[in-house]
Amino acid sequence: DVEFRNDYELLCPPDPLPPEHDRATPKHGATNKYPVGLAVLETPGFLVGHVVALAGGGRWSTDGVSSPYQVAVAFSLLALALAGFVWLRAALLAAGVPDAIAVALTIASAVATNAIHYVAKEPAMPHAAGMALVSFLLWRLVSPRRGIADALAIGAAAGLLLLVRNSNVALAPILGLLCWRSGRSRGSLVTAALAAIAVLALQPLSLHALWGDWRVSTYADEAFTGAPAGFWNGLLHARHGLFLYSPWYLVLVGLAVSGARHRSVRPMLLATAATFLAFVLVNGSWWCWWFGDSFGNRAYLEVLPVLTLAAGVSLSARTVSRAGVARLSVAVAAFTLANVYLWAGYVLQRFPQDGNHSAGDAWGWIARAADPGER
Repeated sequence: DVEFRNDYELLCPPDPLPPEHDRATPKHGATNKYPVGLAVLETPGFLVGHVVALAGGGRWSTDGVSSPYQVAVAFSLLALALAGFVWLRAALLAAGVPDAIAVALTIASAVATNAIHYVAKEPAMPHAAGMALVSFLLWRLVSPRRGIADALAIGAAAGLLLLVRNSNVALAPILGLLCWRSGRSRGSLVTAALAAIAVLALQPLSLHALWGDWRVSTYADEAFTGAPAGFWNGLLHARHGLFLYSPWYLVLVGLAVSGARHRSVRPMLLATAATFLAFVLVNGSWWCWWFGDSFGNRAYLEVLPVLTLAAGVSLSARTVSRAGVARLSVAVAAFTLANVYLWAGYVLQRFPQDGNHSAGDAWGWIARAADPGER
C-alpha cells in the first residue's frame, strides 16, 4: 500500500495534516518523503498488532493504525532501542574496554544525552533505531565471530541503517576501517555487501511504486542549503546546538582525543574524527540544520555509539585506577541529572521546542516557570 493519504488522516489528528497529504505523485497517491527503513523495522510490531486486532473479535479495527498496532509497534521499537545499549556495551567489551568503564559509558549514552527523549518518548522516530543498528554493527565488527550468518547480519544491518536515514552514509569512515581491520575474508565482505545492496534496493523499488519512475531521493522539495553557517550552528547555536544542549558529546570528544598519543588507537580515533566531521558537514548543510522541534540536535544521535566506543578505547589504552572509574561515574551522574532537568523543561514546554529561544531560556527554565506571569 503506497497510498498514504488515509494514513495521514488516521494518524495525524488532532495535529494538523502535513503538507504531503495534499501533494499528489504522478500516480495520484499522497507523497511520503521518509525513507522506507523504519517501516521495515516496524513490520514485526505491525504483524503482532494485526494478530491482536484480528483476535479482538471486532473490538479493534484492522486498519493498521488502531490501538493494537500502535502499542505493538511502539514497544517493538523500544525493545530495539534498549537492545542497542546492550550491543553498545558488548562492543565496548569486545574492544577491550574494562566492564566498569563500559557500563558507565553505556549508561551515559542512554540518559546523559538527548537519546533519552528518542528512546523513552519518541521511539517511533528513526534515531533510536539508528543508534541500535550502529551499536550492532560496532559490536559485530570488533568481535571475532565469523561465518556467513555473521556476514549476512552485518550487511543487512548496514543496509537498514542507510534505509532508516540516508544521511547515515556519513558513518562510512568508521565502519570501513572496522571492516578492514576485522580480518574478514574477501568472500565474507562480498557476502555482506550483497546483503546490504539487497536491503537498499527497497528504497528505489518503494519510490517507483509511489512515484511511477526511478529515483533515489525521498526529499524532492528540500535541499542542502544550510552551509557554511549550519556547520557551527548545529554544534554551538542556541537553536539546538549539539554541545550546548547535550554537553556529554563534548566530554566524549575530549576523552577520545586524550588517547591520541597512543599509537595503537590512532586509526580508530582518526576514523571517528572523520565520521564526526562527515556528520557536521551533512547535517550542517541541510536547510533545517536545527531539525525542527528536536530535543538537542537529534541528527547526531547515530554518531553517539561511535564517539562512545572511541572514548572507551582511549580510556582503556591507559591504566585507569579505581579513583578514575569513580570520577567517571560521578561525571556520568552529574551530566545525567543536568540532562534530565533540561529534558523535563523540554517535555513540559517551558521553553519553545522549535529552538526559538536562548540557551539561558532553556537551562534556566525552572526559574522562568516559577514566574507567575509565565503563560
